[in-house]
Amino acid sequence: MDPVHPYMLVDGDQEAMEFARWPGTYDDTHTGDEIYEEGDLVFINSSGKVAKAASATAATVAAMQLYLAGQSWDQPFAKQYLLDKGVPLNVIPKRNRFVFTYTGNASAGVPYTFAAGDLLAVQQGAAKEILFDATYGMLVVRSSTTNPKCILKGVFKGGVNDANVRVLVELLPEPQ
Repeated sequence: MDPVHPYMLVDGDQEAMEFARWPGTYDDTHTGDEIYEEGDLVFINSSGKVAKAASATAATVAAMQLYLAGQSWDQPFAKQYLLDKGVPLNVIPKRNRFVFTYTGNASAGVPYTFAAGDLLAVQQGAAKEILFDATYGMLVVRSSTTNPKCILKGVFKGGVNDANVRVLVELLPEPQ
């Protein structure tokens, strides 16, 4: 299977998503991995700008307050009054689940074969790390538990002995 960009599954039984605006303007100086599109997982960087969550360090991702981008990074078609109000972000409600590619302990960009132990971790609801795989250009779930950011909730597509299995995860609450 090909790796998949993380995306949220919406369940009518869950609370409505809150909408927020980050003060300031769009950052049209983004380059490379910072560039995000509507629906990507984003955060507020140290410069106070919205950027794609693209850290290859699991500890950094674990500390991020993640949002879903309400609009793309440059918004060349946005009306000025929308730009003046700030960057639109969607606050991720508790219990919302995402589909991620599970890369286990593989090196960046290397397809990982899902093993019986990985399935057991899913069945036990293990907490795992999330980090950015620069080769794939997306956030992925790793098998490490040192800096957890999500809880495994199920296998979305694939199974034991398949490569790039898609797992269902719930993001852990933000650190207080």
